[in-house]
Amino acid sequence: MDNYIIREGVMLTSILDQYILVSVKACRDKCPYVKMVNETAAYFWKMIEKGCSIEEMTENACNQYGVTDMDEMRNDIHEYILSLQNAGYLLSEDEVSAMELQTQI
Repeated sequence: MDNYIIREGVMLTSILDQYILVSVKACRDKCPYVKMVNETAAYFWKMIEKGCSIEEMTENACNQYGVTDMDEMRNDIHEYILSLQNAGYLLSEDEVSAMELQTQI
């Protein structure tokens, strides 16, 4: 599965050229309140916001940054996404489906 959903209540903001993920509302108990991210991480976050798949992110990032090793870029993006998911900022489509099933019961 390579499409991820941003947890409701998480947003990217910038303050004085610094990018920050902020959790608000009810998601504060599910992920850290604040996480500093660099410009490249913010670039990928914005692509996740647009619903891009890992493959789309890989192609766009290779073009944007002049990278020729797509496999290495894909692996780096995958690791970043997993770190966001492990921290609670992102949900996989499977997690969203499971949550929807729980609310129907």
